[in-house]
Amino acid sequence: MGMDIAAAEAGGKLKCIYADVPHDAVKADEFDILGLLAVLEGHARALNTGRIVLDAIDVLMRLFGNPEREREIL
Repeated sequence: MGMDIAAAEAGGKLKCIYADVPHDAVKADEFDILGLLAVLEGHARALNTGRIVLDAIDVLMRLFGNPEREREIL
C-alpha cells in the first residue's frame, strides 16, 4: 500500500506487536485472551491511539479447535 512501516514505527505512529501464543497453553485451556487484550490496551493507551488492528484473528481463534469456544471468546 506504499506505507513506510519502519518510519511510522520510528515516529511513534504505529506499533507492531507480535503475540506469540503458545499452542500447548491453548490446548490445555490455560490461554485467556483477556491477558492479550490487556497488553494491547496498554500499548494503545501509551500511543494514545483510537484504533487497534488484529491481523489474522481467525488464526488465533482456530487455535481453540472448538467453534463454540471461538464464538464465546470473540
